[in-house]
Amino acid sequence: MLSVPDVVRQQGNPPALAVGRTSKLSIQCVIDVCHYLVADLVLGVPATSQEAIELLRDAGVFPAAFAHTLVQMARFRNLLVHVYAQVDIERVYEHLQSHLDDFGQFAQQVLQCLAQDG
Repeated sequence: MLSVPDVVRQQGNPPALAVGRTSKLSIQCVIDVCHYLVADLVLGVPATSQEAIELLRDAGVFPAAFAHTLVQMARFRNLLVHVYAQVDIERVYEHLQSHLDDFGQFAQQVLQCLAQDG
């Protein structure tokens, strides 16, 4: 398991807050792009982030396994938003370290979709 630097470990200090807020914002950007793609591709009107991701999966924008990863990402964002005071900063840090590549993969998938659509 990855070790959390001491400067990040303490809840409430600026680096710990930055890790949580940056994670939340980054995931929100992914979700927003998913909703924009659903609208641009005229796939429907999703009621939830999960539904938007599933519509994109069904349209072939994301492979099923990666869509599942995105759904988990959206759920993690919900955890950060709704129960942030109870979230273990070590869990957030570990999640960020082990899933950072998901953002790059997301960008590649979106670029492929835009290249095909444009």
